[in-house]
Amino acid sequence: MPTGFTEQERVRIDKALRDTGFQLFTTQGLKKTSLDELVTPAGIAKSSFYAFFDSREALYIELMYEQVPELNRWLLDELYDESAGTTEAVRAFMHGVLDIQRNNPLYSRLMSHSDELAMVARRVSPEQLLETKRYLVSPIVEFIERAQRAGRLIDGDPGVLLGVIQAVMVIPLEKDRLDPETYPAALELLVDIVANGLTRPAADGTQPTGEDRTQP
Repeated sequence: MPTGFTEQERVRIDKALRDTGFQLFTTQGLKKTSLDELVTPAGIAKSSFYAFFDSREALYIELMYEQVPELNRWLLDELYDESAGTTEAVRAFMHGVLDIQRNNPLYSRLMSHSDELAMVARRVSPEQLLETKRYLVSPIVEFIERAQRAGRLIDGDPGVLLGVIQAVMVIPLEKDRLDPETYPAALELLVDIVANGLTRPAADGTQPTGEDRTQP
């Protein structure tokens, strides 16, 4: 940190940069947001910005990662709620991710602007990738493995099953190449096909439910 900033000032500046970044990134986007616009409300020079964040992209990533724990808890609640059956749990999880992509301001901005997504992706650090795996990937793989042992999901490499689910999540990136009139129904059908294809029906033709909602 630059000399001359007290701890109280550092906290204030950090919050101001985050608040301003969120407002600008979600309204005008990363590419159109200048350092001047970011630092002016915080009352610091442009050079001082780099004492708080390595780049504009790094600030964007920090804002996204602030939301990860809460979003993760919500999504895993959807996935581990098998009261209506494993098929419905998988379907609800995919719908949850798609809903975040559509409605969360930070994530929806990147999903609709591939150039800004590429800018942010290039700045994700190895440590942040590990954090993503810990919060998002590992719990899903654990769910898949548990459901496979219970006979509720098809056999196969859990990583492959995860990849199938993730493939649905990237479809919105190609939305502009698809027919806008049929896209919503096509995406909904794809979610249903994947959810039904990954799960096993019970012997009586109904969808088996989980023993409980206990998460690993």
